[in-house]
Amino acid sequence: MKIHRILLLLLLMNVSISVIGQDKRKEEFEGFKKFLPYIIKGFQEESISSKQINEETSGVFNKPWEVKKLQEAEVNTIIDKLATNKRFKIKKDYTGEWKLDFFSKLKNYESIEEIHKSNNRLSNVFIQISEIQIQDDKSVSVYIDDKNKNIKNNESKDLEFSSGQIHTTFPIKEEYSNLNGNITITLKGYASVAYKEFQKEDKDITFDLGNNKGIKLLKINKNIAYFVLPTKIDDVDIISTNKKNEKFSSHSKSMIPEKVYDFAKKDNLTEASIQSFIDTLSQEDVYQKSQLLKYETNGNIESLYIFIKSNEVDLGAKKLKIEM
Repeated sequence: MKIHRILLLLLLMNVSISVIGQDKRKEEFEGFKKFLPYIIKGFQEESISSKQINEETSGVFNKPWEVKKLQEAEVNTIIDKLATNKRFKIKKDYTGEWKLDFFSKLKNYESIEEIHKSNNRLSNVFIQISEIQIQDDKSVSVYIDDKNKNIKNNESKDLEFSSGQIHTTFPIKEEYSNLNGNITITLKGYASVAYKEFQKEDKDITFDLGNNKGIKLLKINKNIAYFVLPTKIDDVDIISTNKKNEKFSSHSKSMIPEKVYDFAKKDNLTEASIQSFIDTLSQEDVYQKSQLLKYETNGNIESLYIFIKSNEVDLGAKKLKIEM
């Protein structure tokens, strides 16, 4: 009888978690549908503007799949410097909410070249923050969720290096004169990088990227490239370069269901026909079927690289104290 009760409780817990997940997905789906009219109109009005193509670059592109792995001494140095240079500060953000601001850096760089070199060396690693404990002077947790103001537990954050720096904020209940606690920083790396290279004249090429099969490059048109993905993939990186292998300074990615993209290319669409199309969309169309990935940058693409980093490994960790 006791075993039956335990099994029943586990079943109820799984059902509850499943319902919560479904409710979150449904809420996300309804939000997506509200923005769809603007997305569809955006594709209809799309044109390549000379103002967008300014050809500005941000250094030579160093291919992540060619970057050598960090040695143990380098890992220890990175973690020690982040621990030494850490800074915590209580401040109110632009929304009026109170945050505990966390910042750290490896060093003060003296040149752009030095920054580019650092960015390249750290391109396959990131910092994960976990075991977050933020307490007031009575040892009461004050770390909250931005949306519903509940106390957060067992959360982690992933931070990319930017010019050798990391930065994030933690929502707190209110302003405090004293805070204490700790966070754990873990330097993590990617053990593998799956990639594919293209030139500006390439089109209609189907390829695999790691475990993701059947991706297709449709075309490269000046500063824009289009891909079709068999399903939604969130961890795809794309970099484009000029003839000198220099990265363009800005870019954006947008992903929409291929069904939406095909509809948006039709002529003589009206608000009524757009709304009618949106009403027929299902969650399966949006989340499980093929996606159109649009990549846009600020220069005429000469070479294009699409890649996925995977197989995260822990390289080293350290606990940092919060004392304010």
